[in-house]
Amino acid sequence: MEAVCSVMAYRDTSRIHKRSVPARLALFSRTPPHPGEFLETRFLKPLAITQTELAAALGVSRRRVNELIGGRRAITPDTAVRLGLFFDNDPTFWMHLQVSWDLCAAARRVRRASVR
Repeated sequence: MEAVCSVMAYRDTSRIHKRSVPARLALFSRTPPHPGEFLETRFLKPLAITQTELAAALGVSRRRVNELIGGRRAITPDTAVRLGLFFDNDPTFWMHLQVSWDLCAAARRVRRASVR
């Protein structure tokens, strides 16, 4: 039996119906790390790679890497491919990190908007 943690309204022929949303779909149990934070803590620090070195190896500006690590920039498909090639992993890994972050942020915005 699935737990229910919120109620979602949807419109059907001009009448409002309420439907329960399973807990696993309603909220994230915890906020995923920003992809830049993950990059820094799981790859750069353990491998002793500086932001400048990574930027040079990826062929991007140091500012781009710094903004990514600081949480002010998202991982784009281009960046995911570059990171995947450099760290010898799948670019979809990096995109999944970004999508998880984006979905959690969108859920927070929707919850805040629905509270008002």
